[in-house]
Amino acid sequence: MTDIKLSEGSLRAIMNGEDVANPVMQILGTKKIPGGTAERYRVLISDGVNINSFAMLATQLNDIITDGTLSEFTIVQIKRYIVSGVSSGSATNRSVLIILELNIIKPGTEIGFKIGNPQPLNTNTDNSSTQQTPAATNTNGSNGVHNNVAIPRQASAPVVQTHPIVSLSPYQNKWTIKARVTNKTPIREWNNARGSGKLFSIDLLDESGEIRATMFNDECNRFHDMIEKDKVYYISNCTLKPANKKFSSINNDYEMSFTHSTTVIPCNEDEVGNMPSVKYCFVPLKTIAEISPDENIDVLGVCIDAAELSSVTGKTNQKTYMKRDITLVDQSQASVTMTLWGKEAETFDASNKPVIAVKAARVSEFQGGTSKVETTTTISKTESKLATNTPKPIEGTKTELDPTKHDQSELNKDTNNSTVRKETNISVSNLLLMREIQDQQLGMGDKADYCNLLLMREIQDQQLGMGDKADYCSVRGIIQVFRGSNTTYKACPSQDCNKKVIDQNNGMYRCEKCNKEFNTFTYRLILPVMIGDWTNSVWVTLFQNEAESILGVTAQEVGESTEDHPALKKALFTQYIFRLRAKLEHYNDEKRLKIICAGIKPVDHLELSKKFIAEIKDLAGLGSQMDTRA
Repeated sequence: MTDIKLSEGSLRAIMNGEDVANPVMQILGTKKIPGGTAERYRVLISDGVNINSFAMLATQLNDIITDGTLSEFTIVQIKRYIVSGVSSGSATNRSVLIILELNIIKPGTEIGFKIGNPQPLNTNTDNSSTQQTPAATNTNGSNGVHNNVAIPRQASAPVVQTHPIVSLSPYQNKWTIKARVTNKTPIREWNNARGSGKLFSIDLLDESGEIRATMFNDECNRFHDMIEKDKVYYISNCTLKPANKKFSSINNDYEMSFTHSTTVIPCNEDEVGNMPSVKYCFVPLKTIAEISPDENIDVLGVCIDAAELSSVTGKTNQKTYMKRDITLVDQSQASVTMTLWGKEAETFDASNKPVIAVKAARVSEFQGGTSKVETTTTISKTESKLATNTPKPIEGTKTELDPTKHDQSELNKDTNNSTVRKETNISVSNLLLMREIQDQQLGMGDKADYCNLLLMREIQDQQLGMGDKADYCSVRGIIQVFRGSNTTYKACPSQDCNKKVIDQNNGMYRCEKCNKEFNTFTYRLILPVMIGDWTNSVWVTLFQNEAESILGVTAQEVGESTEDHPALKKALFTQYIFRLRAKLEHYNDEKRLKIICAGIKPVDHLELSKKFIAEIKDLAGLGSQMDTRA
């Protein structure tokens, strides 16, 4: 038996709309909700008298499921929760309990049994009489506000029953949310084969989660001037569809679209309550190497340097895009260069070394090398209102900080330290890949790891590179074929740039990244090569250092050669130990495995022989101790 007493009767009280403070309950089971890209979990919860299967965890609590902390029979204290009405396709709505925050009182492994004899709780309630929708007010003023755009309600207006964002799905209707606008994009126009139009988007946040909403054409005109960033609104009568993660960094499976019947009502100051502002989950700069490409990260740091505003011309639409590189330093004693785009680049003020917070910067990767970080989302200075109830991060990958505790003087004190590591002119994603590859190269040591060599066939058998993160392996292979004769490209001569230049046909070469023209260039090597052993062959891309090491000549010598350089033929059928990096890439809606060389070593035949002797002894039952005689 246990001496912990459950809050008997609290489940029925909560589902009937009563406010129960810190109820103690028992988890009797968990189940992953199928579908969607973001994981959500349903829980079976008991107060000793009743059982409720219509309960779920907010997404910020997923880690206590995946790491096994919230196991069967665990006793918890619920600190924060909300009750949402979900349409069940009939005249009645079903209420769902959404747990936002909880404390583990005693693990299920120490309890081991169900407390009491709880009975199922009937959560079907007829909410049709209590559901109230904010009344829309039609205005026809000169400000261009049309039908279904309402003016603020008076304080005496009836309280609106709202739904948490996390509970929304395309299978619901007649819902209303109360949310804060955390980000608002400028109006963007498009013109393609399907026609032309314009749109803008907003990011909405409440206590349960966040969602993106987009307005097209007529709705773009109606709502753009009305909706303001950081204000709270009641929003209803929108359509929901699966989110396009290509254009959204919001942690939600769905996104909203405004229609002609959408209603937006500003929320009075006395109704805002504890509505959160922007939620950050900051990542220390020194830990970026632990994060996969294409993941969105939040960054907090001091801007110690900012480059001049420059422009880049798009290759397809010939539009001009403004950009600015800034250097950030944080308390992890690391620095990184980040690129700002568009309006953020034009208006950014680097005077007085401001402390800034960047929301949802996307780390991307291109050909295993130079890449970019998109920072077109929220950028705040320290004087901005930042949320302190940030979601709990995934352990080991993100560090949760309260930005209000990190004033400028404290960060500047740390960043002025002489031990700060300067990663000059390296983007976040460059730093990620370079550190990742350097770590793998250092893992090879002075001698290659002959005990863990894979066969080429095992790359496919073990499905290397097919997961979310890149996989590394070492192989012994023979160079069989070089693909094509274009093994070099003309690169920018600026230090640490390496971007391909455009020949202006007037003796000058333009670098789009540096936004400059040069009268010279340097050659860089990109060498696609097939390597193989007796089991299989794979295509691998070798970059500058690895390619020069197997050719024995510089990239400049190869590029200046009028024909295929003799070193290419000489390198055929030579054998090396390759350290490979495998990662699944998406290109033109197709998936393909990209393998690049992260390190290369000559074959040490003495060490290889020791490996073979050890394997022979092991097979013969003579032990695995290697014969160290030469």
